[in-house]
Amino acid sequence: MADTLEILDLPETGQVQVSVIDETGSRESAPPVSFPFPLTEAELSEMAWFFTEFAYEPFGESRNRAEAVEAGLRDLGRLMMETLFRSSEEATGILDRVGSEQGQPFRLSVVSARPEFLSLPWELLNSPDVGYLASRAYGVARHATAIEELPLIDNFSQPDSQFNVLMLCPDSAGGIATEALAAMESLAVDVSLDCLRPPSIEALEAHLAERAGHYHLIHLDGVETGDEGELVKDIGQVSRVAEVIAGSRIPAALVTCSTPGHFHIAAETMARAGIPEVAVAPVPLGGAGRKLFADAFYAAIAAGDGAAVAVAQARRSLMEHPHRPSNAGPVVSWDWITPLVFQSARYTPVAIKPEEPEPAIPGMLPATPEAPPRQLPRGGPYGLMGRRREILEVERAIADNPVVLLSGAVGVGKSEVALGLAAWVEKSGGRPDGVFHTNFDVGAGLDKALHEVGTALAGLEFGDLPSVSRRNWLLEYLREHQTLLVWDGVENLAGVPTAGTGLLDDGELAELDEFLSELAADGGNSRVLLVSRREAEPWLSASHGSYLLQGLAGQDRMEFATRL
Repeated sequence: MADTLEILDLPETGQVQVSVIDETGSRESAPPVSFPFPLTEAELSEMAWFFTEFAYEPFGESRNRAEAVEAGLRDLGRLMMETLFRSSEEATGILDRVGSEQGQPFRLSVVSARPEFLSLPWELLNSPDVGYLASRAYGVARHATAIEELPLIDNFSQPDSQFNVLMLCPDSAGGIATEALAAMESLAVDVSLDCLRPPSIEALEAHLAERAGHYHLIHLDGVETGDEGELVKDIGQVSRVAEVIAGSRIPAALVTCSTPGHFHIAAETMARAGIPEVAVAPVPLGGAGRKLFADAFYAAIAAGDGAAVAVAQARRSLMEHPHRPSNAGPVVSWDWITPLVFQSARYTPVAIKPEEPEPAIPGMLPATPEAPPRQLPRGGPYGLMGRRREILEVERAIADNPVVLLSGAVGVGKSEVALGLAAWVEKSGGRPDGVFHTNFDVGAGLDKALHEVGTALAGLEFGDLPSVSRRNWLLEYLREHQTLLVWDGVENLAGVPTAGTGLLDDGELAELDEFLSELAADGGNSRVLLVSRREAEPWLSASHGSYLLQGLAGQDRMEFATRL
């Protein structure tokens, strides 16, 4: 166990005291020093503008304004460093002990009962000779009491054979769900992801009722706080959410916010309710920042490092790759200072054991490898750019409507969104009985779609069945099971009616429409997403919902321009 560098708030006297605690619990402290609150409301407002709005208008006066904020961040960190560590010989000695190149790894602990003190950007502490102190720490955490006074919890029973994650995704574009999913897929361990639909407190309570001790991490993604930090919008009251999570013995929570707010109050409330570690990214991460954070954080949690260490590793990754998209091209970001961890208890995180192949038996040939699983088609040359909000909105549309028509202009990204939705639903368990994609760029109509799905489910023997038997068998299967059918290019089926350019004649179109009507009848469990250039298909009379896809906007548009 390494040293702990403690920054202790003494609110009664308006002072702060720094100490270093060694692995035996021996404490060396410096005399307390006066510490007036270093940020005004106006300065906090400028910081919020810098992290959320500057990238959209990085020109002229905004550029000057941003440079002033950056200078202020550097100066603030240096001022805090001077105040804490240059006030006495004892404080300077503590800094020399933890901040030297030859120093041992240490943990930075900020202790206070005041959320506003805990939310100060202590990650900015810096000096010319030491650099940024947080970059040297193997973990940074905020506590209501000293670390040695935190309770030790040893009743966690999470398995070490599988990394279990629960995710809640409100309808917001500010999260990192897509990147988190990719990060989990890249791990060399078995991963089980459950994405709660709908992401409400009632659904959370019901889901966790029989799963105590199952999950290693719960991720509340793209959330927005309200009521001065007392509410997680679209989910429920913070206190109730925290009680449900803590009661299910989940040791760590990650909260990625979609907009700035009273995040420190919400996170501190969750930790105080009994969740040992609560990591929070209080402002949306841009561009590569989402992937950098997700990759480092999830890898560290799976390795058994705990949330404080996971965020520290993510912070170093953000610092080493600081460029993010803006409307003027890539700019250097300070987003590495924003992720925080609030800790209320000590525990031993579980390290997931890597998957290992069965050892070969001497004298026996290796088993024939299984056929690769059916895969969704690859997208275009740039892949899916952002579109998280749209994917969640379409997912909610298909939850409410058995058939949904996704439309949009040529080149707007309909196919990419459809494939992105299909991949998200498939990998997050939204349609556990299968996701199937058909592209109507050539003829064959309903027979083609039925054949592709049927042979994927029942094998090549499905094609030997009579046409009526294939239709009836598949219709019954789809109504009984939770599947998603994505039918792309449906505008080609009817073509331009007056020109007779469609792939199907009127009778075939009527047959297709009848099949969708029967599939969508009350009691059916499957969903169909139709993708078309037209907002309405002349042959489609089956009850359906509609979603019109617009062009890229905001952060998504910046990222696409940067990619180009």
